[in-house]
Amino acid sequence: MIECLAHLGLRAIQGSLNCCNSGAFSLRKFISVIESAVGKEAIFSNKRTEANFSPYGIEEDRSINNQKLEMSGFFLEELKKVVEVVRDKIIK
Repeated sequence: MIECLAHLGLRAIQGSLNCCNSGAFSLRKFISVIESAVGKEAIFSNKRTEANFSPYGIEEDRSINNQKLEMSGFFLEELKKVVEVVRDKIIK
């Protein structure tokens, strides 16, 4: 993240942009990766309760656009690789 901020500090970029990894990874796919890393199956609730409800009310997958960052010449690792690193840390 520091490298990203340093890169941006050396350029005349106006407006907001997202400093994030490229690629899309669904929450379901992420959970699947974690399940296989820990050897257990996640337990999902079929009923919405105060304890399991997202305060944001978002039910579908979301992604963040980092096109402006990449147009400035800065590229972060693909999200898939970052998820693999997280998985490997869980396994250790």
